Amino acid sequence: MSAIAPFQAFNIESAGGRLSSIISEIGISFPFEDESLAPRPIPTLKKALWDTGASHCFITQKIVDQLGLKPISKTLVYHADGSSFQNVYMVTLFLPNKLYIENVEVTETKALTNEFDVIIGMDIITQGDLAITNVGAKTLFSFRLPSQKRIDFVKDAL
Repeated sequence: MSAIAPFQAFNIESAGGRLSSIISEIGISFPFEDESLAPRPIPTLKKALWDTGASHCFITQKIVDQLGLKPISKTLVYHADGSSFQNVYMVTLFLPNKLYIENVEVTETKALTNEFDVIIGMDIITQGDLAITNVGAKTLFSFRLPSQKRIDFVKDAL
C-alpha cells in the first residue's frame, strides 16, 4: 500500500435520495512492486461495487483480457448457482483517492452487470474505515485508508 499523507479518504454522495448500491470509479493494473520503475503502469479505469457481502475482490474476464493477466492459482467460489473453481490473479488497485494497493488477489467472475466490472470486497474494506450515513435521506459513503480510529455510534449516543 502506498500513500502520500498519513491517510487518504474519499466520499461518494448521492445527488438526492438514498443509494441502493455504492459504486465508484477505480483503476486497475497489472501488479508492480518497484516504485522506482518508470513509467508506472497506467491503470485502466473501471466501475467497482463496494460489497461488504463479498469476502474478497472480483474482476470480470473482460478485465483479464484487457490487462493480459495470467492466473496465479484457482479458488473455490460459492455463488447463487452453486460453486465453481475460478482463476485468481494478482493486480494493483487504484482507489478514488489516488491511493494504490499492490498485490491484491482478485478472483475472476462472469460478467457482472453493465454498471460495474469490479467488486471491492472485505479484503480491502477491512483495511480502512468505512461509514455510510443517510442524513436528510441523502446517502454519504466515506472511506479512509489506512484505518485511523474506531467509529462507534453506540458510544457516541451515550
